[in-house]
Amino acid sequence: MLFTEADVHLPFSTRTAQQKRTIKVRCRVTEEDFVSWEMPSRVGDPAQWLNVTSPKSATGRVRLQIEDNKYNLVIEDVSVGDGGVYTCKGSNHSRNFTLEVDFVSHGVKSPQILRSGENGSIELDISAFPKPKYFWSLNGIKLPSFLNGRRFIDPNTGSLILTNVSGIDAGNYTCTVRWKSDTAHETEDTVEIEVFVAGKLTVYKLEYIRKYV
Repeated sequence: MLFTEADVHLPFSTRTAQQKRTIKVRCRVTEEDFVSWEMPSRVGDPAQWLNVTSPKSATGRVRLQIEDNKYNLVIEDVSVGDGGVYTCKGSNHSRNFTLEVDFVSHGVKSPQILRSGENGSIELDISAFPKPKYFWSLNGIKLPSFLNGRRFIDPNTGSLILTNVSGIDAGNYTCTVRWKSDTAHETEDTVEIEVFVAGKLTVYKLEYIRKYV
């Protein structure tokens, strides 16, 4: 493909990267000056935006490679915090792409113990960008995201939070995690959750389902 007019060109509008891998994004700038790669703020510092204007201005895992009129953004050891909208800026034009960070699950954290009369949670170990959606059910019945103030789903982690745990909380829990909409994949993990109710130990199982739909 020939580029004869002033323009900034990216090969895609969305890129999905696997966590812990290295990615390279090529930005071609023709008939105008390259200004910078603009990156989303990092987790923990939402007010700060980072700009890469030259190889010397890059730090840490992010760097700039220049090949003729191509200004390549390289991100090493990709993490969820790298997800977001990136902009390649020229003196007259700019182009954006969205970096999605692939779904990684380590299943339900185990062991987990819930005690009668106390607050507890069934914790997940999941990360992705954009954030997945989480759906819990108990004995095959879907739980709303907020139920009578006793059970609710943490929208950031997907963990199920329970207050004032009692015997009625025992049963078979299932969590369905949905991320994106262009693939379909499902795996299952089973873990034993221990619940102490009225001085005795009740053991029930929780099924965790990961699903791309």
